[in-house]
Amino acid sequence: MKNMAKKCGAKKYSEEEMEALRKNPNVLEVLENRLSLTIEFRQQVYEEWVLKPERSTVRRMLEINGFDTQQLGQNFTQSVGSVFKRGGRPKYSKASPETQANWSKTMNMPTKTSEELLESGKFIWDVNRLILHPDFEAELYRNYPKQSIEDGLLAHGIAPADVGYHKIYYLKEKFERSSGRDTGRSMKKGRNSGYDAATVKQYTNHPYIQTATREKITLQAAFFEAAAPISSLPIDDIFRVFDIEPSIFSATERYRISRILSQWVKTDGADVPEVIPTREILRSRINALDGIAEKGFLRIGDIVPALNVFQRKALCLWLQELMADPGRKYTVKYILSLLGISRASYYAILKNGNYGQAVIKRNEKDAQDAQLIRRVMEYKGFAKGSRQIYMMLPTLTGQHLGLKKIRRIMKEYGITSSIRKSDSSNRMGGAALRKNVKPNLLGRRFRLHRPNEVRLTDVTYLTYGDGCRAYGSALLDPVTGRLIAFLVSEHNDLQLALETLRQSDSHPCCNGGIYHSDQGVVYLSGTFQQEVSDQGFEQSMSKRGNCQDNAPQESFFGHFKDECNYSRCRDLDELKALVAGYADYYNYERRMWDRNRMTPVEYEQYLLNMTENDFGEYLLCEEEKYQRMKVKAAKLAIERAKSLGV
Repeated sequence: MKNMAKKCGAKKYSEEEMEALRKNPNVLEVLENRLSLTIEFRQQVYEEWVLKPERSTVRRMLEINGFDTQQLGQNFTQSVGSVFKRGGRPKYSKASPETQANWSKTMNMPTKTSEELLESGKFIWDVNRLILHPDFEAELYRNYPKQSIEDGLLAHGIAPADVGYHKIYYLKEKFERSSGRDTGRSMKKGRNSGYDAATVKQYTNHPYIQTATREKITLQAAFFEAAAPISSLPIDDIFRVFDIEPSIFSATERYRISRILSQWVKTDGADVPEVIPTREILRSRINALDGIAEKGFLRIGDIVPALNVFQRKALCLWLQELMADPGRKYTVKYILSLLGISRASYYAILKNGNYGQAVIKRNEKDAQDAQLIRRVMEYKGFAKGSRQIYMMLPTLTGQHLGLKKIRRIMKEYGITSSIRKSDSSNRMGGAALRKNVKPNLLGRRFRLHRPNEVRLTDVTYLTYGDGCRAYGSALLDPVTGRLIAFLVSEHNDLQLALETLRQSDSHPCCNGGIYHSDQGVVYLSGTFQQEVSDQGFEQSMSKRGNCQDNAPQESFFGHFKDECNYSRCRDLDELKALVAGYADYYNYERRMWDRNRMTPVEYEQYLLNMTENDFGEYLLCEEEKYQRMKVKAAKLAIERAKSLGV
């Protein structure tokens, strides 16, 4: 575990204060704006805090051991308690083998890795952390309080330190509340705490409910096992499939359950009870699976028109090998209708062993014709268009090809002509827009994502020196506000856009991500879009002429131009140096009012350190802000329309 150095907010120690603190035996290190306590003292404070988890407990322990709490800063005691809540009992750092060995000697048994805990069948992954398996937690609850949680863990060969003493502490609180006993503390009630008697009775004998009391309702592991095949559905729909009302769980709980389902993997050693569902639940599960299967076939049908003959043949052979549907719904006829393939074509492909040979012969003939076209193109070294090739081909080669065929072969084989084309800009531009415009995947929900899941990009004009113009291309994370890249070039071209995109490697997105821009020509380029796909991004675009769809990026450019006097730069190198300095200042020093007065780097780390429950509550708050913004925007639009007489 990392050495938990405690930052003191805006507090800065003087030389006299630092000298006094160094004399305290409980201080590990003290700097101008940072104070680190020894591991032994932090463990001592933690033991007292567990008995009474309040800020006053931390303050009292500090004062007893010779610390002036007023001198430490107003946020110090709060930060110590926050670290306890997040990390539990302080541990020695893994970076110090000697210290770690001394710590292990005090334990009843050796520690286990996450992989070993998973293999025991007593733990499962909840997004990015280990939690107790629902059945194992239920077993501990049944034996409590006759058997303590620690003894229950030891009985299964698990050291309590591997679970974490703060987790054990909250398990005790949870068990006490569930059994109707007073914990002696004022616990914060969840949104759905305190179920009425009718709800408890309704779910007491439910085949997929583990526990139903006035205080809590928990799911069996069998629910996750049965629901995993339909995890692609919305979580509320999944609950309804199993005859469970979604509202009995809070939004945060539903979000957590959906994440567990998406990553659920059955553990061979886990004891998952056999649950026989009611006829209605079984029928709902079958209907849900049918819906998912139908959606999958429809997605395959979307790409069928783009398949070549050999790919179509492979698809038909795969369909032939599919198991027969016992429900007799997904017959060959029905599947073919979903894919958009006629029955005649399907059986012709299966019966004709020479299927696709005609295509091979046509390709060979096209290759020969392409050589003839090149002969005409090279005749006497003069440029020729498709019409000129059509007229000269019989004379020079003795062969005759149709005009459409000549144009097709020239396109397929990359035979280009310098002859001008009528209305080329309009036709090509319109075709590019129709072909390469991507949908808006964000819908202005800029902050309703995790850090490093979205990238925004755009280009702005930068006028400097004696009327010189440059272009600044930026890459931004809208969730944290972090500036990933800010490049300057003399040309607003494809190369600048590609270099900006490649800067993502310096701060990569998790599991791909969304790459959002406007509908600029460079972003519509096939080369750029291929590079976006190769980088693992899904491309998103604003509506044409709508800057609000990329508002955080436009806001950044506004702040930069307000705060940076770049026009005084004498040359391009000086402008680049100024931009680089501002980017560093923006990420590490410039604080943001709407992000808890933190810098972008600090806010990113703040979000990454959140638990799943905390992040679920954070998303709910951001969703509420977004809905309020929509209502306000609608009112302003109506008022604007009235003022214009619309």
